[in-house]
Amino acid sequence: MPPRTLTDIRVRVSNGNISARGIYIRELFESQKPQEYTVTIEPRFQELSDNEVKSQFFMNIELRCSSQVVEFPHTFLLTSEEKSFSIKVNSDTIPRGEYLYDEVTGLSADNPEMGPLFRVPITIIKPEELTPEDDFSIARTLVAEAGIPIRQFLVVPHGANICEIKIENLLRQSTDRFTLHCVQLINEKCFRNTETLKNLNSNSFEWSTVVPVIAHRTLEVCVVRSWTRAKPGTRILLKCRFHGIQRPDEMHLIHGAPYIPLRVQAAPIRPIEIKPVITLNTLHVPFKPVSAKISPLGPRDLLADGKQVHRILLTYKIYISKSAEIRLDLPSVASYLYESPYDCILFQLFSSSKEYIGASSSFPERYTYKVEKGEYTVLVQVRHPSTDQLELLADTPLHVRLHVTPALNLDITSSPNAGEDAFKWVNKTLNPGQQVTLYAAGLPDDKVPKTISVTGGSFLTGNLVVVAHSDLKAADKTAVTYLFTEYSTRPSKALSMVTLKEKKLDISGQEQEMEEAIRDTQISWLTKLKDPVAVDRLYTELITKYPTHLPLLLTKLRILADKKRSKDETETLNLIVTQILEQCQPEEVLKYNGARSDCNIELSLKK
Repeated sequence: MPPRTLTDIRVRVSNGNISARGIYIRELFESQKPQEYTVTIEPRFQELSDNEVKSQFFMNIELRCSSQVVEFPHTFLLTSEEKSFSIKVNSDTIPRGEYLYDEVTGLSADNPEMGPLFRVPITIIKPEELTPEDDFSIARTLVAEAGIPIRQFLVVPHGANICEIKIENLLRQSTDRFTLHCVQLINEKCFRNTETLKNLNSNSFEWSTVVPVIAHRTLEVCVVRSWTRAKPGTRILLKCRFHGIQRPDEMHLIHGAPYIPLRVQAAPIRPIEIKPVITLNTLHVPFKPVSAKISPLGPRDLLADGKQVHRILLTYKIYISKSAEIRLDLPSVASYLYESPYDCILFQLFSSSKEYIGASSSFPERYTYKVEKGEYTVLVQVRHPSTDQLELLADTPLHVRLHVTPALNLDITSSPNAGEDAFKWVNKTLNPGQQVTLYAAGLPDDKVPKTISVTGGSFLTGNLVVVAHSDLKAADKTAVTYLFTEYSTRPSKALSMVTLKEKKLDISGQEQEMEEAIRDTQISWLTKLKDPVAVDRLYTELITKYPTHLPLLLTKLRILADKKRSKDETETLNLIVTQILEQCQPEEVLKYNGARSDCNIELSLKK
């Protein structure tokens, strides 16, 4: 019998540098040859358990599996240290398009009535390859039972990136409901990025949809009839047909370039008609923070172990020249939720009169604000226990996404020279494997959106669609980024003559600047010195010369707040806090901020 201190037996399966909880064979290249896996078994004991019991622990394990495609040792000796054995899987005997599931179970050879102590799950999927004889398509008649999924595993042909799926109810019953789920699995990528889920309405008996696919990967097509239907099965016809056009995965265009080359190639499976169009529908404008403040949160925000949580509060000022729909984004932070390294993120939008307009958080595409012409303030709060992580966001720009209506289109021609030989690619057919080079023109200055002032670093985003077929366009999209590296409007008049005069040297101003630089350097050394006597001596010297200098008082405040204080040091801390409050005059600041003020710095300077 195993000791009472044994709490768990963990299983880890590795193949090269990939570790998993079981064996999962899905792709074509994995099922074409035998695969060998290393299974590591690790017993886990209670914390602070007796080491002598651990050293004396051993157990004879009997391994069992009913599948003929799995080769494994039948006995295994388990000790307190982790042990490994090999499993070889040969899927040659499994028919194409079929799948198999089994388990390698480990039982105690002395007490098999205890049941399996651990399990190694094994899933083998052997996808079906499509051939030119089948026109790289399938058409099958299936019987759909209520609530029972029908799965087809297909290898996406070379060069294909679109799959056209059609489902037909052969009984012509418009009351049946079906759900279509298509998914491909990509390493280190969440499956929600490569899945398509469609609910097929009951008001028809024929459905058609297209899904984007990745070549040489297994596509799982799953059709489920609604479980609320009657028991007798329904005969359906499932058709899958692949199309393909190879184009760049991403496109990056730069404003000011006369043309940008673009190369596309038809897949070798069949001819395809193309009508390339670049559409830009979103403008991203960055704004630097006006202020960034890091502060500790209150007792309500303490972690369970009492760890202090901090926040950084970023303030941004934006100006909208006319009514528009905007979204707020903090790059590399708002794109994640559970995977984010930060605790949470909160956006708040206010008008110039301090009116609250709305709030948003992660995934900015879910939140849209309708704003009118005027100035707005955006407050962004990000939380994290470590102040070092928050300091990395002190200069992070806020991206304001503006929905561009109508969308902007870039001309695509066959030649970089806009002459008689150049023509637009409209409804042209490419033969299988044919390659062509297209040229995308730049965006004229008069078409650049004027709702928000475009600055250097702003960019437009949209999509490139190549295929001409209206039904296939939904799955043929390439992300396009149109970057404004440096943007300014052309002056309307010729530049006037400017006369430069030599600046007079101000000796007294230079001496004052030198003294301030020496003072700031001495203040920075207050936190670097390790000797407390030297710190006190330097602080006494500085406070005598600059008794009301706020950075000096704040530095001393941080030094005292971060260490265990004596009674005298606590009195000094309270005295410094009083001096800071007297210098800052918070009541006067609140009165000033409570009044409506002009937030546009440029307009304020003009006034």
